[in-house]
Amino acid sequence: MAQTRRRFLKVTGGAIAASTLFDVEKLFAGPTFIRKDVGGLTSASSDLVSYGNAINAMKLLPNTNPLSWGYQAAIHGTTLPGPAQPAWNTCEHGSLEFLSWHRMYLYWFERIIRKKSGDPNFALPFWNYESSSERYLPPPFRPAGTGLFVPDANRGSGWNAGTSFLTSSTVSTAGCLPQVPFGSFSNNLEGTPHAAVHIAFGSTGGWMGSVPTAAKDPIFYLHHCNIDRLWNVWLAQGGGRTNPLGDSTWKDKKFLFFDENGKQVWMTGCDILRAQEQLGYVYQNEPPQVKEYCLKLPPWWWKYLYEVIIQWPPIKLPLGPDPGPIEIDIRQFRERLLKIADDKNAGLVLQLNDVTADRQPNVFWEVYAGLRKGERAVPESRNYIGNVALFGGGVHAGEGHGSARTANFELPLNDAVRAALAKGDQTSLSLQFVARGAGSKEQRQYRNDAAVTINRVSISVRRPEQAKS
Repeated sequence: MAQTRRRFLKVTGGAIAASTLFDVEKLFAGPTFIRKDVGGLTSASSDLVSYGNAINAMKLLPNTNPLSWGYQAAIHGTTLPGPAQPAWNTCEHGSLEFLSWHRMYLYWFERIIRKKSGDPNFALPFWNYESSSERYLPPPFRPAGTGLFVPDANRGSGWNAGTSFLTSSTVSTAGCLPQVPFGSFSNNLEGTPHAAVHIAFGSTGGWMGSVPTAAKDPIFYLHHCNIDRLWNVWLAQGGGRTNPLGDSTWKDKKFLFFDENGKQVWMTGCDILRAQEQLGYVYQNEPPQVKEYCLKLPPWWWKYLYEVIIQWPPIKLPLGPDPGPIEIDIRQFRERLLKIADDKNAGLVLQLNDVTADRQPNVFWEVYAGLRKGERAVPESRNYIGNVALFGGGVHAGEGHGSARTANFELPLNDAVRAALAKGDQTSLSLQFVARGAGSKEQRQYRNDAAVTINRVSISVRRPEQAKS
């Protein structure tokens, strides 16, 4: 995709560490906090009791106080009236800094909760919704009378009642964790499960479904802890996975936050590479964290090159019901596609670039490649290749910072092409977009309420190439 080509992945090693914004080892010296899986906690668990108590205390402060609940939520996004305060509406979506910014945000937020709760051992839990037993809103967030509760009008129908849930395609990591280039991984993770979970809440109404209001719901921070955890899980897989250490913007851009005393603090990507060493936390049951450093460029690095095989006109996902299948003529490319799909050193990908919406969509779309007439569109199918889920990036109306950027998705095609072209009579490859939202014990109909355009559509082959700096 375009962003990946411009700001490519570099695999580095054996060089001198660059200086960071401050002495991080000194600043973050102290105990290691364990962010626990909320699925193993109850309403009486100390971390959740402290979280609720801190929220109640923060809500007593005026929105102009950096330690207030309103101010902290507004850092991510806000619709609050009056003059904007420092750091409001500064979250990163649709950029390489999506993961690093949110790690910084969670870190300082967690320190504020620790102080406002009076619990020196507090650590934010994470919502491990990929586990089939954790697809519903965690029970401690449902009862009224605690700081963790949000009324249905602001959370969306069915979540507090335990009748709405996250579907398997909403929380799937199959489209992001196998990606090796950082840009491809980050873009796909930002889509699913990140955006898809937000949209699932938005499909029933509520704060979580919109960037300016999402951080007002306490479950937001557990959702983003899981996204942060998945970043660590991705790195731990190895195989060339690394952060964009050759990208000066990613490493050096300064972001403003507030510490637990309300003092302004600045952070860069170099300050958050090693969560345990620099920030003092780990996730329960995560693999050993990968230690990376802001290094000078080595004499070689890997970049990823894309060769477009088939280009297709823009695709529109209109208001209302799903569009019909889109047939891509592959007659002259059939044998080549099959050959690439079987090549272990190449990735056949569907690139959906410059994706835009005129407003925040209330649905996301499962994408299927090669479904034949009469075949069911289910995520368990080999034809399911991932999701198009927009939240912030690509959304043009009412989403502040996100309006300046488009969204990009890179969906793996190898398995789907092998399945679709197994029979020799296939002359076209169908693309099908199926709208989805929150699951429900009662069957729901999903109808898109935003005009979405995928401006650049291509089937490409991605290959790594060693180059010299």
